[in-house]
This record gives sequence, structure tokens and C-alpha cells, in this order.
Amino acid sequence: TTNILTRGDTTVVSSVSCIYNIGSPKEYGEHALELGTQMKVNREQLIDRMVDLQYTRTDFDFKRGTFRVRGDVIDVYPAYDEFGIKIELNSAEIGKLTKFSPLSGEVLEKEMSYFTLFPSKHYMSNREKQKESFGEIRQDLDKQIKYFK
Repeated sequence: TTNILTRGDTTVVSSVSCIYNIGSPKEYGEHALELGTQMKVNREQLIDRMVDLQYTRTDFDFKRGTFRVRGDVIDVYPAYDEFGIKIELNSAEIGKLTKFSPLSGEVLEKEMSYFTLFPSKHYMSNREKQKESFGEIRQDLDKQIKYFK
């Protein structure tokens, strides 16, 4: 840090998310999806929310960070766990949550009352923060292009 402030020949190598404060642990936690039995939920909105959490819908390759939909049943394989969660919908609410083994299908925990689904990828930020960061990135890019010309 001292070199950055006192020397003109210092180069910092860092990710874009670090430079522009995108993907903070706080924002990651704020994107978590709380699921509970008898929770009012719309099937399509739940699917959209999982996509927002960077989960990928699949019918064949069920692995970490994916989910599959079969009628009113949604199986999700959290990116950070060894188990899957089966979400069974009844009309407009969650009827049942079950923890299961993705490899064998064995039920590991029946009748869970709640489950918190965290994003599949760490780099999560709200849309406004993204727009602001993209603007800053564009300005920095333009400045560097002028510098190197």
C-alpha cells in the first residue's frame, strides 16, 4: 500500500471484483433464498430465483450448482454441499423439503421445516451496484486507452 501511494512504478494485480468491490460476502449472504414448508411460492418465480442465484437448470447432468424440475418437484444440488434438496410444491406453497443423496437418491432427512439456499457462485451483487461498477470500469478503460495512445 505504501508503494502505491509513494511510487509511480508500482503495479497492482487484482480481480475486477476486488477493485470495484463486487462480490462481497455481505452481498452474497443477502442473496440467500430462505425456503420453508407452507411458504407461499410461485413455481416459475422459484425457478427464476434459482437462476438469479446462478444455478443452472438441467435434466441430465445433476451436479453441484444445478437444479432440475419435474412437474411440481424441484431438486437442487447446492454448490457448497454434499447433498441435494427436494422441494415439493402443493399449489402455491412449499409442501415438503427433503434432503437426499444425489448419488443414490437415498433420503437423508425427511420433512425438513426450512432450508437456506445460498448462491451457486460467490460473485453476487445487486443490479444497481453492477450498473455503477460497470460505469466506473468503462471510465477507467477509456482513461487507460487514452494513456496508451
